[in-house]
Amino acid sequence: MPNVGFLVKATAKLNPKYYIFNIFEIDYLDPNNAFGEWIIDKNDNDLIDDIFIFPNNTVIQIRMNGTYAWNNLSSIIPTNNPYKNTHIKSVYPSNNVNIGTTTLNITFLNAIALIQTTANISIYYETGINNSTLRHKFLCVKPHCIISDNSLSLTADIPEFTFNMPNAIYYVEIDDGFVKYKHDNITIPGIKEKNWNITTLSTESKCSNKDDNFKLGKLRFNSNGTEEFRKLPDADKKIFSEQMRIELANSIPVDDSRIEINDNKYEFDMVSSVNLYFSIQINPPNEDSFNKKCSEEVFDDLNSLIKTSKNFTTILDLNNHNNHTENIDKDYGFQEASSTFEKLIASFKNFIANRQYLIVIIVCLILTMLYFYGRYKNKKV
Repeated sequence: MPNVGFLVKATAKLNPKYYIFNIFEIDYLDPNNAFGEWIIDKNDNDLIDDIFIFPNNTVIQIRMNGTYAWNNLSSIIPTNNPYKNTHIKSVYPSNNVNIGTTTLNITFLNAIALIQTTANISIYYETGINNSTLRHKFLCVKPHCIISDNSLSLTADIPEFTFNMPNAIYYVEIDDGFVKYKHDNITIPGIKEKNWNITTLSTESKCSNKDDNFKLGKLRFNSNGTEEFRKLPDADKKIFSEQMRIELANSIPVDDSRIEINDNKYEFDMVSSVNLYFSIQINPPNEDSFNKKCSEEVFDDLNSLIKTSKNFTTILDLNNHNNHTENIDKDYGFQEASSTFEKLIASFKNFIANRQYLIVIIVCLILTMLYFYGRYKNKKV
């Protein structure tokens, strides 16, 4: 390998591509250096994109930029490139970020431009060793991706719910061909799995533990989901509700014990019967919960997730082959239950679900029965 620069030729589908790597800042247009040999002629009567080799074994490719000034295509390889992509100079965030961060940024070594592409930017949350879940996925096109005025950086706006877990690890994965060089048609490779890792900082809950209680809300299905659910036998409706409960918990994410569908409660619109509503209860965390957010914060996360899914692909759309969440009405979101009666019923069920409270109730009932029985016996005497 030359000690100044080298050319890599890669062939895919019988089409060769040349990648130029240079590790020193050399002015290839200096007449003292530029006395090389023309080795590839594209027969287009100019020198643009033609490849040269120099006596010192340096290989370069010349191209013309927008001002018609000659530049070399060689890029200075960064000394530290954890993203395993020599086209990229830096990224943001590169490590620790606050939850709720809404921007990604990539700075390139050379000017780039957006293209009509099918390449996605995907953000994953690591849930354990060799296990991760999709948080957010979108095409790198306008308005989601914007190129800076100097064409050297790309900014992507992401929804607030994406990085919603404190002290958590996420990674960004980008498909090949998401952008191209501005002054030629060469597309740029992406960032592979777990090369761009992001850790979120710790944060204090906005709720105090003593005030944290369950939160009751409703989500709505669209007309397609309502019609499909209506056709299910009653037994399958219960299975559907249970699967949806688990998928919602994984999507937020929280322990599935914190999400309840009260008695598999669902109801159809009283006027048109076009929409299906589910009553969802969010419980507070316990000591073993991996997500310590209070019920109100989890409520907000779920609402944000559902509404964001209107314009982006999220885990709600990709849970599994038998998706139970894809027909949730994205416009409706997750709304707080307005029925006082429902809240009272839920409170009572939560009360008796606690064994200690249940024992107290049973003891009180027994004592009350014994009291009235004793009075009855005394009257007979």
